[in-house]
Order: sequence, then C-alpha cells, then structure tokens
Amino acid sequence: MITNNSNLPEFIYQSVLYWSKHHDSGADYSVTQLLNPPRIAELQRLHGDEIVEDATDRIWSLLGSATHKVIESAIEEDTESFISERRFFAELDGVSISGQCDVYDKATKTVYDLKTTSIWEPIFEKGGVRRERTEQLNSYAWLARQEGLEVERAAAVLIFRDWSPNPPAHVRGQNKEYYPKEHVREHHVNMWSDEDAEAFLRKRIYLHEQAKEQLPFCTTDERWNNNVRCQRYCNVMPFCTQYQAIKDS
Repeated sequence: MITNNSNLPEFIYQSVLYWSKHHDSGADYSVTQLLNPPRIAELQRLHGDEIVEDATDRIWSLLGSATHKVIESAIEEDTESFISERRFFAELDGVSISGQCDVYDKATKTVYDLKTTSIWEPIFEKGGVRRERTEQLNSYAWLARQEGLEVERAAAVLIFRDWSPNPPAHVRGQNKEYYPKEHVREHHVNMWSDEDAEAFLRKRIYLHEQAKEQLPFCTTDERWNNNVRCQRYCNVMPFCTQYQAIKDS
C-alpha cells in the first residue's frame, strides 16, 4: 500500500501509484531483485500486500523514471544508433531472469544505466561507484549477449541530486579529491567475462531460492555496516525479527 501521509498534490500521488503499477519485471527474478539481500527479497514476497510506504519515499524513483522516459522519447526513432528501455530475458538454473538497461549504444557497444544518487557515493567509494553498480551492469551485459547483442563496455551515468558548485566546507573538506566536479558523471565499470557474470547470477539465484526454504539473516555488509538500512531504507523492517532483535538488544 502506498499512502499519502505527507499530503502531496493529488496528481503527484497518482503519478507515484501509476509508476508503481507499471513496474513488473515479467520474470521470476529481475536483476534488481537478485542484487537485493535474500532476506529482504523473501520478506517482500511474503508480505507484499502488507507493506506500507509513503509516496514521498518513491519520489526520486518517480523522477528517475521521468528522465528515462524523456531519453527514450528523444532517441526512439534513431534505431540505427540506440536501443532504449529494452528488457532482456534469459533462463538460468530453471528460473527466468530479466534486466532492463536504459540505453544500448550500438556504435560503442555500451550498456548504459542512469542513476540518481548522492555526492557521497563517489566520496565514500574514493572516486568510484558502489559495488552493486558493477554487478548490475555486468548482469545486464550478460543478458544482452544472450539475445545476440555485442557488449564491450558498461557505464553508469550518475546524476548527483545534492551536487553544488559551492558545497559547504564540511562536505568538501578532506573529500575535495573525490567531490564530483559536475552534477553528472559517466563512470565505466570493469567488465566481467561471460563465465564470471553467469557464475555470479547462479550464486544469487541459489541464495534467493534457498531463502524460500530457510530465511537467512542479513549480513553486516547488507545492513550497510551501521544498521542505517534497517532503520531508514528497508520497507520490510516491520516484519523483520532480525531488526527487532537488534533494536531491542
């Protein structure tokens, strides 16, 4: 259920509802689901009808989808150069998986994914991107190859929602070396071999299938080391006994 406790304008609320209803992967697992911690994904499956989120929690996703739509409209007629918003499918270990890259550039054989993120990502990653970006893009590349496309490169286009040309001193400070110079950055990730990408996807499928039999705990890394994910960014927190035990300890 998506609420509007923040009293957003009705048209914004309806837009969030619309976007949420038209966001189905069409497969047993999407790449995004496979990258999620198995515990979170399984609790979402079990309690999908009980999960309550406010529309404000999905605003950045809504804005991101709007950006994708504009790009798709801008290049949709240039089919000689680009493929946009195409969902790829494959069967692996008895399940179907899918992934939708934002753009495939035919000339450079590059898979692109747009991400709205914070300036703290390149700062914390010392100029790089989160590990999940590399995992996601290489999974998209593998899926695209299964449908006959040549993929030689993969890149995330990062849009920094909190970027400023004159950030506060406490933000720039010792982070000056890694603070983004512009509010948009293209970051190419290291490419995996098909064998490595397939092995990674097989492992993720195994972990998620096992979670259906025995619900695992989220690791410290999956909880972002300091439990921030549990407290602020996990929509199954009310149903998670692991979180309740940590909170009460």
